[in-house]
Amino acid sequence: MTGPTEAYAPLAPLSSSVRDIRDVNITRAMIAADDCWTDHRLIRSMMRLQIAPKHRQKVKQAPKRYDMTRLRSDEALNHFNTALDEKVGPVDVESPVIETAWNSLQEAINVACKESIGHTRRVNSDWFDENDATLTRLIDKKRAALNTFRADPNSNRKKIAYRKAKAEVQFHSRRANNI
Repeated sequence: MTGPTEAYAPLAPLSSSVRDIRDVNITRAMIAADDCWTDHRLIRSMMRLQIAPKHRQKVKQAPKRYDMTRLRSDEALNHFNTALDEKVGPVDVESPVIETAWNSLQEAINVACKESIGHTRRVNSDWFDENDATLTRLIDKKRAALNTFRADPNSNRKKIAYRKAKAEVQFHSRRANNI
């Protein structure tokens, strides 16, 4: 009498893991022909296979740059200096872990830059005025609707709100383009 592992030994090359077994429809071991004797078996298996979709690599985004041209005005420069003074505390140079002090200084500079001068904005074509508040507001509204929809993709109300915001942005941007 053969044990359970010996009975399924011919199936070992066909399924390498337990999760692959669900793809096997039927497996049969065919005995040798009548005119020749052999102890080998021909294994015939019918399987249900699906091709996995391609995994696309994520494109690395370039780091955002700060708008240093704003520091040319005295008001923005003073605002940056005060924000930096608030964020940077006393730095202990004699600290045994200098990386901690450096990381806190770097974080303080980044937060002060973000609060006071902001990031550079992409230069758009002539029809899209960078100072056009209505289009910028509508685009921000559409982005917020997209983020809420992505957070709960099963909600029809959020899907409709996103599509409505997207259509509104398209309508106003096309109207601005045609003027």
